[in-house]
Amino acid sequence: MVLGLYYMTKGKKSTETEKVKGDGIIFYSPEEVTIAYNEGKVDLHAIIKVKVNDKVDGQTVNHIVETTVGRVIFNRSVPEEVGFINEILTKKSLRDIIGRVLKMAGTAKTADFLDAIKNQGFYSAFKGGLSFNLDDVIIPEERRNSLLKVMSRLKRFSPTTVWDSLPIMNDIIRSSISGHTLMPV
Repeated sequence: MVLGLYYMTKGKKSTETEKVKGDGIIFYSPEEVTIAYNEGKVDLHAIIKVKVNDKVDGQTVNHIVETTVGRVIFNRSVPEEVGFINEILTKKSLRDIIGRVLKMAGTAKTADFLDAIKNQGFYSAFKGGLSFNLDDVIIPEERRNSLLKVMSRLKRFSPTTVWDSLPIMNDIIRSSISGHTLMPV
């Protein structure tokens, strides 16, 4: 998901050898950007200028910003109270943005925002052909040790009990890899 959001908010300038479709165009509104993107007139990574509603010192201001098409699309999900987010989305910046949305928009709007960006991130990663191999994920040694402790505890049970608990074991293994603890170890 984060990889997809990073991909969609990354900008790309035209060079002499590689032209980015729509680079440098000025748009009147975010809706106009969306229409141009849907019609194939601009690339997702094109650096453009667009007139947006933004928050500056707590006040709503309508001004022109230099951004990318992907950032305009991302901002369709951002609550109005937060303003226009004009940055490349990394894991760290997403954490800060989510905190800001929670503080400024409340729990209900934050939940809607998280659901929307989750879908955007996965869709963007899919469209961009982005993936990674689970074997490339580095599992910290303490996670590996906690997984081994769980496995040693399971040896005390009969094969039937272990077989019946496979769905639970699968969840434990997944949580150990992702860093979330489902049960005390």
